[in-house]
Amino acid sequence: MESGHENPKLAEIDIALSKLESCIESLAHESGYEITRSHDSSFNIPRRWIRRTTELDGRQVRHQAEILIGVPIDVRLERGFYPEIPLEITAGATLAHLEPFSELLIYKTVAEALPYSEANEQLPELFRKIRSLHEQWDADFITEHGETIDKFIARSKEEDDDDSNRLA
Repeated sequence: MESGHENPKLAEIDIALSKLESCIESLAHESGYEITRSHDSSFNIPRRWIRRTTELDGRQVRHQAEILIGVPIDVRLERGFYPEIPLEITAGATLAHLEPFSELLIYKTVAEALPYSEANEQLPELFRKIRSLHEQWDADFITEHGETIDKFIARSKEEDDDDSNRLA
């Protein structure tokens, strides 16, 4: 199996994620999502995500879900793949606007610290949950409850800083 990552430890993880793809693809294609694989210049590597874009009344909504590795990059680079490596499954929706960074975003963690070894068994139920969230997250809902990407990034950074302070 080929990987889009040159680093051998990241390639190990990427190849393991590839083994989840048949499950991911069947769930994704049922609802019109397309799967994307990370590569060396991607953010938060390795990972997989699915997305679909719909347009209604001239407003474009992009729904996505991600399978992320739930350990810091330095751990990924040191350990590579191991069967209990934790995965994080997230759902998100973005309402596109014409101006950069004015998009509105909603983001929710659906599963945290899911051991890779349990992923194939858990993914169908998690994707049902994600599809349900995406059905609720239409343009009106995102307009009312979403936040701009720059505010989301700032809030995420504050949460990361708070987590780091608690661990110190």
